[in-house]
Amino acid sequence: MSPTPSASGDFAGELVRRIRMPQPRRRAARGPSNIGVEIDSDRTRVVQPRRPGSEEIRRAVEVPHANGGVDVTALRNALRGFAGRNAVVSPPPGLLELRPVRLPRLVGEELREAARWEAASVLEVEGADLVAEPIVVSGHPGEDGRLEMLVIAGHSSQIVNVLEPVFEAGLRPIAVEPGFLAGARVFTRRSRRDAERNEVRLVIEVGIDTSWLVVMQGDAVVFAKSVEVGASDIHREISRDLGISESEANSTRIDAVEERLDGLVLEAVRDCVRRSTRPIVEEASMALRYATVSARLGRARAIHVTGFAGRSPGLAQALDAAFPGVPLEVDHVLDAHLEANPTINQSGGAPTWSRAYGLAIRPLVPMEIAV
Repeated sequence: MSPTPSASGDFAGELVRRIRMPQPRRRAARGPSNIGVEIDSDRTRVVQPRRPGSEEIRRAVEVPHANGGVDVTALRNALRGFAGRNAVVSPPPGLLELRPVRLPRLVGEELREAARWEAASVLEVEGADLVAEPIVVSGHPGEDGRLEMLVIAGHSSQIVNVLEPVFEAGLRPIAVEPGFLAGARVFTRRSRRDAERNEVRLVIEVGIDTSWLVVMQGDAVVFAKSVEVGASDIHREISRDLGISESEANSTRIDAVEERLDGLVLEAVRDCVRRSTRPIVEEASMALRYATVSARLGRARAIHVTGFAGRSPGLAQALDAAFPGVPLEVDHVLDAHLEANPTINQSGGAPTWSRAYGLAIRPLVPMEIAV
C-alpha cells in the first residue's frame, strides 16, 4: 500500500498498517478531550467535550462537503476554538463492512490475520489491501471449538484517503471506528460500574438510508446488524400518504418531532412512521431474542433510540407495543447538555450528534487505529 506522498499521508499509512480494535483501554484522562469527527455522506460533524468524558460541550461544528468530499480549507477554518489535535474518526457510510463469523480460539496477530482472510472470503475480495478486526461476542466455543465473532473490515487504501484531509486540516487521528459503535457507546458510558456490567441494552440508530441495531452487555458489543430502512423511507411514505414532495415530507416529519403539528396530519405522520419502520421493529425483536435465548444474556434492561430520525413520532409507540416491560429510555440530562450547544441544537439535536459525541468520549488509548 502506498499512501499519498506527503507527511500526513506517510503517517496515515503507518497508522493503517497498525489497525487495531481492542476494547479501549482506560487510563487517567489528562489534557483536553479527544475530538470526535464523524464523516457523513454529505457533511462532517466535529465535537469536543469540555473535559474528557464530560457531557458539556466545548465546541461543535458542522462542515458541508465540497465536490463529494471533505473540504480541507473549510474544516481547517472550522477547527478554530478546539483544544488539542487528537481525533477519533468515523468514516463515511459503506466504507467498513460488518460480518458475523466463527473463528478458532486464537489471540493477537494470529486472530487478526485469521479474521482478515475470513473477511476476504466472505466479502469475495482480495485480502492484500484488506484490514479487519474481530470482536468476540461469545464467551464459550461451540462444539467445533470456534467462537462467534463480528468482523469489521475495510480497504486500507480507502481508509488512508479518508484520513488524508483530516490530517491536512490539522487534526491527528488516534483511532478510526464505525459510527454505529460510537453511537452505542453514548448509552453505555456508565456501564463500567460492576453493578451495571451485565446489563443488556438495545441501541437503535435510525439513519437517513440505513439503521443499526446494537445489543450491548455493559459496554461490550454482543450483536450488531444493519437494516436498510431509514429516514428516506419515512419521507417517501409521508410523501405518498399526504401527496407532497419528499422535501416537504422531511419538513413535515421535523414539524411533528418539534410538536408543531396536531390533529389528523400528526396522526398521518405517526402512521407513516410506524409502517415504514416496521422492518426495524421486527429486526429489533430478533436481536433481543438472540440476546435472551441464544446468547442467554437475560432480559434487556432498556431500549435506546437515536440517529437522524430517531425521534420520529410513532416509532416509540411501536417499540413500546412490541416490547412490553422493556422501557424505552431517554437520557434527558445528556440531551440537554448537548443541545445547549447552538450548533447541535440547530443541526438535528442530540440524536443526530450521538455518533460524533460517542467518538469524542472513546476511552483514551495509546496511538492506534481501531476499525
